[in-house]
Amino acid sequence: MTDNLIWQPRPPLLADLSDEERAVLNALWPDHVGAPFAIPRADLVAATGLHDRDVRDIILALTIHRRIPIIGGSAPPYGYYICRDLAELRRADEFLTKYIDTLAVRRQTYRRYILAGGAEQTSLALTN
Repeated sequence: MTDNLIWQPRPPLLADLSDEERAVLNALWPDHVGAPFAIPRADLVAATGLHDRDVRDIILALTIHRRIPIIGGSAPPYGYYICRDLAELRRADEFLTKYIDTLAVRRQTYRRYILAGGAEQTSLALTN
């Protein structure tokens, strides 16, 4: 099952992890590889004994700094999993692209308020 994965743990990486990083990775590998095996964050928190915010921060660090392709599923199945193949990575990339686009629109809205000194009014008409 784990022979043709796009990522597998290697000894140098494992030796360099903090105890908290190792706890999160151990909770994910190998049982939560692939989207069908995503683990809900609450279960990951319970499995590691860490606080929710710490788990999210560690997943971010493992993804960015350790280059482990951990996906946070925002569509069914919800939860975290280690990416199994390029198709899963592409789906995650598509989601992130749409999310970033949405954030950009939100930022533009906030910037309009900032530039107007917070005085911009909505165009909604209230009727009785």
